[in-house]
Amino acid sequence: MATVTRSVSISAPPEKILGILFDVERHPGWQKEVDKVEVLERDESGRPRRTRTTVQAMGQQATYVVEYDHSPPSGFEYHLVEGDVMMRNDFAFSVEPGEGGASEAVLSQAIDIKWPLPKFMIEKLAAKGVQDMLDSLKARAEGG
Repeated sequence: MATVTRSVSISAPPEKILGILFDVERHPGWQKEVDKVEVLERDESGRPRRTRTTVQAMGQQATYVVEYDHSPPSGFEYHLVEGDVMMRNDFAFSVEPGEGGASEAVLSQAIDIKWPLPKFMIEKLAAKGVQDMLDSLKARAEGG
């Protein structure tokens, strides 16, 4: 299992950043590995509660279902319910107001896959995925 945590300063308010993340159907437009996201269930506020995502990585396709937990006050978590390649996908995101109108975003993800890969390769893949997501989120939030 690989757990990766990264952070980034984003020149946008937390509400805008969370709005981008909760608009999961649009993730394929700004996350290069994401092919499709389908909302299976929403909560009473319209936020995703359960989603099915199809991704492409290392020339392979994977589909997984996650369930969201919106109880953290400044973010959210999701956890794997089922997956064809993943055995674990625990994701936590938080965002707090920072200096000068910027926000500090922190993403942590723990993944494990069914393929027999060495731990260092899984960690490298996880780190790349987390960093790519934060870079893409920053570009999306600051660009419009």
